Amino acid sequence: MLRACLGASVTAALVAACGGSTGTAAPASTAKATAAPGSHASGAPALSEGSVMLTHLFPIGAYVQAPANFGMWKSRGVNTMVVVPDGNSEKAWNKAAVRDGLYEIRAPAGNPASDASNRNLLAWALPDEPDDVTSQVPYAKIQRTYRAWKRIDPRVPVYINFNGQFNQHDVTTDAAGASWYHQYVKGANWITSDLYPVNSGQGNDLGVIGQEVTQLRQLAGSRPVFVFIESGAFAAGNPVITPDQFRGEVWEAIIHGARGIFYFPVQITPHFKYDVTPPAVAAEMTRQDATITKLAGVLQGTINPRSLGATAPSPLQVAWRSSAGHSYFFVLNLSPTAVSHQTIALSGVGSATSATVYGENRTVPISGNTITDNFGPYAIHIYQVP
Repeated sequence: MLRACLGASVTAALVAACGGSTGTAAPASTAKATAAPGSHASGAPALSEGSVMLTHLFPIGAYVQAPANFGMWKSRGVNTMVVVPDGNSEKAWNKAAVRDGLYEIRAPAGNPASDASNRNLLAWALPDEPDDVTSQVPYAKIQRTYRAWKRIDPRVPVYINFNGQFNQHDVTTDAAGASWYHQYVKGANWITSDLYPVNSGQGNDLGVIGQEVTQLRQLAGSRPVFVFIESGAFAAGNPVITPDQFRGEVWEAIIHGARGIFYFPVQITPHFKYDVTPPAVAAEMTRQDATITKLAGVLQGTINPRSLGATAPSPLQVAWRSSAGHSYFFVLNLSPTAVSHQTIALSGVGSATSATVYGENRTVPISGNTITDNFGPYAIHIYQVP
């Protein structure tokens, strides 16, 4: 089983690689490829649930990495280490994270009270995928653990990660669906899930990432949500994500409202490897992480504030933010094919006649409150007005 492959913290998306079962396959994309993440997202609150530290920080994490790799991940723009891998000392892992200036998401220290002075600790992590039928922890136990940890330090957010297919069920009662997942959500502050479409053979349907985030937000309510992004093949022989697909997954998650992203770079079979991220994907990761980090304060603002708006034709996806007197419009081509002369209709930009394309050293005209632009495969353009 997967826990034997990786240890106490795992992702059920990998169970098949070790001979387990995750139940039914993830559904095919049914989201309309029009423009916006969905009307429910408009005017979503900025942050809540013990997340004040997220105001100017967009967590970019790497999963189950050894301290020897911390410097490499930091050079790629990662700012957070997620979960101590089996066989590593928590004390040494924590010391290395502090030394390298990296944030941590992990289980509490052996003496949880000692975490109170650790400014690098972002959240305490519950057991991985407690919903999954192969690794299930009853939600009542999750809630008890949450209450116990909050008695120790109510300021530390509690993180939970779900199987991103949201198709699991209670192995004792057979309960399932949103009401069952809500019981787990009651035991956490930061809500996360994992789904790996390229590894699963769905490389041309990256819209499942947006659907995943949308479903997470529906479950989480006001709590911030996060998602895992694949950066390599978790089983040798699986399809390997391309730099373009990687960029598409990252921005599809952000456009739909993710407050942070965590990379899953490990190989499970036939031999465990901490990082199988291809060099070209690592280079793309570094570029996108730099942009995300620079715009962290913008991205963590109100999702799709009602004072602004944007629409665009399929296959474009759009989102927007307002920060420090500027309006930002994030437009992603969610397609492996380049598209030309695409028109993005804006609202709330007043009489602006041009927009700066962030990070591209160019401007585009705004005529009749519209922008017309070209997009490469899975390209992201960020328009800043004024």
